[in-house]
Amino acid sequence: MGIHYGGQGWEYWYKTIDDVMKNKAAGYTGSSGDQGDLDFSVVAAMQQPGWEGIGEGKPVASAISAGIPSAASPEQQQAAYKWLTYFSETSNTASWSMNTGYIAVRQSAQQDPEFMKFSEENPQITVPLQQAAHASAPFQDPTGGKINDALKDAADQVQINNMPAEQALKEAKEKAQKELDRVTK
Repeated sequence: MGIHYGGQGWEYWYKTIDDVMKNKAAGYTGSSGDQGDLDFSVVAAMQQPGWEGIGEGKPVASAISAGIPSAASPEQQQAAYKWLTYFSETSNTASWSMNTGYIAVRQSAQQDPEFMKFSEENPQITVPLQQAAHASAPFQDPTGGKINDALKDAADQVQINNMPAEQALKEAKEKAQKELDRVTK
């Protein structure tokens, strides 16, 4: 599987999906929200595997929150509350999940008759739900993102520049430790 990078906006992502859909790649790792852009008569979805001998994978799963700012006018707050209430109704969040591939905002969506019918015909919609049941919490970077940046840079060095992983990780460790030392002293 090739690694696309650079370009304008999401250009790299579209090139990756094109490779998969045109049978130029064995697969890719992506978001459940990609499901709307894939043809499941050509591809399938599967859970992220674990390392040999360790068991099931531990992908990262995170939730995004919604809130109503206190600085909003009372009318805006009421409108926001009305919209959030509407969106979080079982049938509405189930519909959103079916149309986007993202996990519904409430578990009861899995019991929604339309979702149940959809999942029988489109089993890939259940893969993110199964995976989220054993996922890891996102790493909370105490350096404001500098450790994550060092790890992303290391991944790029390995995947794009063909640097040996041992060397890339050594450099990432040194950068990350330097940043961690700054915030813990």
